[in-house]
Amino acid sequence: MDLSIFETSKFSTEGVVMNIKNPLTGEDLTHKSKEDTEERVMYIKVLGSDSTKFQIAVQRLNSAKTQANKPKTEMEVANDKRKMAHILTSITVDGLVFLDKQWVQITSANAFDVYLRMDFLASQVMEFATDRANFMPASA
Repeated sequence: MDLSIFETSKFSTEGVVMNIKNPLTGEDLTHKSKEDTEERVMYIKVLGSDSTKFQIAVQRLNSAKTQANKPKTEMEVANDKRKMAHILTSITVDGLVFLDKQWVQITSANAFDVYLRMDFLASQVMEFATDRANFMPASA
């Protein structure tokens, strides 16, 4: 077997579309607004864990970590959540969600606030981005 079929760097660097899942059912989240002719799938396009941007963001997070065995205060937990949102923002390429009764294009300018507000989405994106199988060629 040729190991090159497991190469992830191309798609990790270009980004891959992740359909956002309903956290209760696991189904793709869709919505049809008054202006839409059909339902649209909500998605986020993210870079993978083998991308340079992801690795730099994680290195910054690791260098700023406090003692691992020390119990965390509420402020430290909130700070960790913000750090995670920064990592996710740095690897977000594009996206589309229906939020607060309108379609919102996800960009680097608004991704941070969306990730801070939507814990389930932040978890899905981190899980997706760190699963190398999501960034392998279809032939793998």
